[in-house]
Amino acid sequence: MATIEDLVGVSGFSRSTVFRFLAGKVVRPAARDAILAAVRETGYGIAGARTGAGAGIPDRSDAAILLSVPAGFEGFRGFAEAAEGIMRRAGEAGLPVVFDEAHARGKRLAVVCLGRNRADEDGELARRKALSEPLVFVNRMIEEDDASWASVDFRAAAAEAAGRLADAGCRRIACWADAEGRRADTDKLDGLRAWAARSGLVPGTAVPRIVILTPADGGVEPAAERVLSGPDRPDGWLAVSDEIAMRVIRTALSLGLRVPGDLSVIGMNDTEGAAYFSPPLTSVRVPFRECGVAAVDIALRLLDNPSERFVRILLRHRLIERESCGPVIRRPGPNEIRT
Repeated sequence: MATIEDLVGVSGFSRSTVFRFLAGKVVRPAARDAILAAVRETGYGIAGARTGAGAGIPDRSDAAILLSVPAGFEGFRGFAEAAEGIMRRAGEAGLPVVFDEAHARGKRLAVVCLGRNRADEDGELARRKALSEPLVFVNRMIEEDDASWASVDFRAAAAEAAGRLADAGCRRIACWADAEGRRADTDKLDGLRAWAARSGLVPGTAVPRIVILTPADGGVEPAAERVLSGPDRPDGWLAVSDEIAMRVIRTALSLGLRVPGDLSVIGMNDTEGAAYFSPPLTSVRVPFRECGVAAVDIALRLLDNPSERFVRILLRHRLIERESCGPVIRRPGPNEIRT
């Protein structure tokens, strides 16, 4: 079955351009022609598509999926995969996917929200509730206001990753997160704290086992450099994304630390490049495409059954073991003698 990446490869145009074209936006004629040719060559979006109701299939000819995403979302491979799952499943169900409400006037809308920050999500939640329109979040576990979602459990994922760092011998685990701006970061911090509580560890002691850093502490690199250069430096780092994990590793290496050895690092998402980074990155794999498919399934159910308040689907994550997390090697102190 052809994917967005197939269209990118065959057409020769960027993922961003392909998404703009598929969303009905204007692209250059050369890009349009190349992408159309790629669609014909790969058969993208054809298999399984249907446009009308059949036996036992509700008539959704008056409905559409509105994909609510931030600008430049396709730059992150995980969001692009989720969007592809959304488009694929909606196409199979015969529903158009639009990125602008103006392209769906007169249609019943179900909104799928992907990759937005907390403020935008709160705004969507209030607006769609006022309009009585189905709203489904991708990879957000929002408990309030009867929110619907398809997500992995980032709290459980973070707790599992923290446990793996502890198993490697880490005694002080750091995490930089934008909890005020992003719900997923909040969930990951909650998971880390819950793991610490279950382990009988209490953050905030004289030498805390858990070191929480936020944008108030500076950007990732300055914050990492400060704590990794200071006394009682962390020997484990739970990163809320693979990108941040890679930035922390580069900072650690620039300080002469060994990864692993002096510092073990685990990322989140298992995005492209994680397996090819140096050292290869241990990461929590998130099934982005499957989350997108599940979000559309929820949207369809809510469109077909207006009396249902909300639907939630929890998907499985998986910790992928690579070389960035390994046994901690204690360096001798200044008064210790090597044997």
